[in-house]
Amino acid sequence: MEPMVPLDGQFMVRRLGFLDVLSNCGNQIWFFWRPDVRCQVLVDHEQLLHVWLESNKLRKPLFVIAVYANCDTVERRALWDDLRAVSIGASPWIGR
Repeated sequence: MEPMVPLDGQFMVRRLGFLDVLSNCGNQIWFFWRPDVRCQVLVDHEQLLHVWLESNKLRKPLFVIAVYANCDTVERRALWDDLRAVSIGASPWIGR
């Protein structure tokens, strides 16, 4: 799925069989989840989305950071600043 093409998020939720969808403020990152997962957005920036997940299938909550890096060097520096500001702590996380 090409994220730069305008699509109806709820249509994609139904088509892919997920519970819901959210996107970052730049609409370049879409995050879908299933009914057995609880999801909360922690950080929403133009180039990243930091999400907290909890499920009965996981032993611990999980943090996910999805990145859509800008090609512009200055904008990418802002992304690195944002990533440094995200505090993961001791919980498991996935960066994508």
